[in-house]
Amino acid sequence: LIANLGPRLPVGNPNNEYLLAERLLAIGQYERAAFYAADTYRRHRSGPVAATVARAANAAGDPATAVAWLRTAVSTAASPSTVARIIDQAPELGSLRTHPEVIGLRRALDAPTS
Repeated sequence: LIANLGPRLPVGNPNNEYLLAERLLAIGQYERAAFYAADTYRRHRSGPVAATVARAANAAGDPATAVAWLRTAVSTAASPSTVARIIDQAPELGSLRTHPEVIGLRRALDAPTS
């Protein structure tokens, strides 16, 4: 089904775009998922969307970009627990969980806000 979408992916509904980026990631289209999710983020800022870009970037072999997008995910997270869960559980981020900056970002999600 995704292959039938062609080179231009649909835009307009941020929830559907997020779900499609997740599906692209799941089927191993990492670069396409990263670019599509980044474009979605540009129009609809969301912590989980930024985290999807991070996941796809790391899966594509670009950990520096992944860390930068995790920074963005943490700074725009309406629900810190959602982004924390993504960092803790997403298999694509496993290699980054011991990265010093990612450890700091993860701790920041647990910090009380005033």
